[in-house]
Amino acid sequence: VLVDRDGVINEDVGSPGVICKSQFELTPNAGEAIGKLKRTFNWPVVLITNQSCVGKGLLTLSELEKIHIHMRSLLLQEDSWATIDRIYVCTSVEERDIRKKPNPGMITEACIDWVIDIKS
Repeated sequence: VLVDRDGVINEDVGSPGVICKSQFELTPNAGEAIGKLKRTFNWPVVLITNQSCVGKGLLTLSELEKIHIHMRSLLLQEDSWATIDRIYVCTSVEERDIRKKPNPGMITEACIDWVIDIKS
């Protein structure tokens, strides 16, 4: 299952996005929903997220990683099955970057990495 972060896993705080972990709040039942997917179907859950705030210099990759560690902790507090198997991040500020959503780059990467046949 491929999911977005801002507005799906966590509350969307608007531009420039979550730039410190104190701004990060789960959307209602996010952990429960991910846990249910894992328990019911045993599917990997993969996060695909644009984080241009890194490309703009508003936070570092290390700080973004700390936010993602915090996210994972909050998800597990809500449901012990609510794990994220991999996170794909695009930090580019360039709209034409193939990896930046809505372009397909990160989705294509995930499909290759997780052997998902997108043609069928």
